[in-house]
Amino acid sequence: MEGLMVSDANLTVYIHPSMANKIRGAILSQLSSLLFKYDEIFEGVLLAYQVDGRSRSARILPGLVPHIGVKLRASLLLFSPKPNMFIGACFIFVSGFAFISFLHLF
Repeated sequence: MEGLMVSDANLTVYIHPSMANKIRGAILSQLSSLLFKYDEIFEGVLLAYQVDGRSRSARILPGLVPHIGVKLRASLLLFSPKPNMFIGACFIFVSGFAFISFLHLF
């Protein structure tokens, strides 16, 4: 589908030391914070991700508040519409919340 693409990415996620015993949860939290937001690095909106693997080693980055840098591979589903592209969607309202039922690009 035009406008949607899957990208394999090598990422480095920076985690606060207080989350050192919950690395997997911290990685997922950091990636989830990028969902449905436009990012210039990805040149689109991140719709979904799947972590394919992560490095067993991590680096502690020095500084005022040190962080742990974890390298990982992820598959990203990106939405990057082109100029003059029309987008259609069907919204469903349930108990005051709006949900997108389907998205059509043409």
